[in-house]
Amino acid sequence: MLKPKLFLSYARHDLAAADSLFAALQRQRCLVWMDRHEILAGDDFVRGLQAELSRSDGLVFLLTEAAAASSWCLAELHTALARGLQVIVVRKDESARLPEALARWLRDVQTISWSQALADLGPQIEGARRKRQRRWMLRGIVGAAAGGAVAVAGAAAVGSINRIDDERKRQHLRAALIEAQVTWSFGEAEARLQPVRNDPRVDEMLSEMSIDAALEPRTRTNAWQALLAVRRGRQTERRMHLPSIEWSQGRLADAVWANVSYGKGRIAGLEAVRMRMAGLVFGPGPTNAEEGLTLEGWRVRDCDAWFLRLDRTQLLDVEFVNCKFRGAQLDLGAAAGVRFLSKAASQVFLGPDVCIVEDSHLLQPRPPASPGVLDLATAEHEVLFEGVQFMRVRFDGHFKHDAFRNCHFSDCTFNAGLDPARLAAAGHGVEGAVVLDGKAVRKWP
Repeated sequence: MLKPKLFLSYARHDLAAADSLFAALQRQRCLVWMDRHEILAGDDFVRGLQAELSRSDGLVFLLTEAAAASSWCLAELHTALARGLQVIVVRKDESARLPEALARWLRDVQTISWSQALADLGPQIEGARRKRQRRWMLRGIVGAAAGGAVAVAGAAAVGSINRIDDERKRQHLRAALIEAQVTWSFGEAEARLQPVRNDPRVDEMLSEMSIDAALEPRTRTNAWQALLAVRRGRQTERRMHLPSIEWSQGRLADAVWANVSYGKGRIAGLEAVRMRMAGLVFGPGPTNAEEGLTLEGWRVRDCDAWFLRLDRTQLLDVEFVNCKFRGAQLDLGAAAGVRFLSKAASQVFLGPDVCIVEDSHLLQPRPPASPGVLDLATAEHEVLFEGVQFMRVRFDGHFKHDAFRNCHFSDCTFNAGLDPARLAAAGHGVEGAVVLDGKAVRKWP
């Protein structure tokens, strides 16, 4: 049976104590890596530490006042947590205090006393290796001489450590959802899910958050996007996937159109009236190298579109009139002659004669014209929003200011190229905004 490999993190001031802990762990059948013992003169110190940390099953952090004040020790601890390694804190100085952010992150991490560590830390930390190799979890947890009852207890201890770690990661995701200041893109949601993708309880948590009326709309929308990401590839039986389609002059009215993904081909001349559209996914448009999907000559009126997704689909002469988009992911990078319109918009209340986009992500990845190049394309040639009510919508990429006419923006997120002040000056209603400028996030006004 292979022994767990541990990374011992300590402050240089505590070298004597670290040597004692190193020796105790070796006596307790652990493989321990410690920089004083294994980095030779002339080695690349930083790369050596990073390489050993990446190969370790867990990190043992010797918490003293010197370690709590050491930026290098804190960096090692933070890196281990970010990598999802098992962390056990050995507290030698009762007065030692970690920075508040790390202390919060460690609230569910096992902490043991100095005397315990010297006596019996080894059997406890064997669970670190088991966590990363769960197929072997039940094999010899406490050694060949242990009896059946002890083996069961060891397996329960490992399971408990795993559950605590999974719960910590779930709560970290929940906090990120609640604290998010902007609507996540689908890609962002997938990236956030990486640490918990294999946790079966994440689906349940995200489902509850997506319908919890006590949470902010942005939180519910991000939870739904994350739920779609975590279910990706798991629910093929609940969706219809059409790899290729040729459809023209179709008409849909007073019905439900849901849970269909379209790959490539052409849908032309479609008329849709009073439809409920939910979970529709349209693939990318054609390129010089590959075939793609084209939507041409569509007339869509008075429809509710929930979680509609356009992956840079080629859109030609497409018109959405008095439609309601909720939780949409619209990449308009291949759009020409696309119009989102409110016809006979009410000045008193939001009735069925208003086009609404809420809790959605709109992307225009095409770059602006180069300096000195005259851009003759008008909003009618590209994308036009007229009389649209935007609520909690994130705009990314290059949207022209004249693409918007008589619109209203409420709690929306703009990139640095789309200026809420300029929109307000042009007569649009703008009630609160977040502006993303690189990594900076600022409120407007």
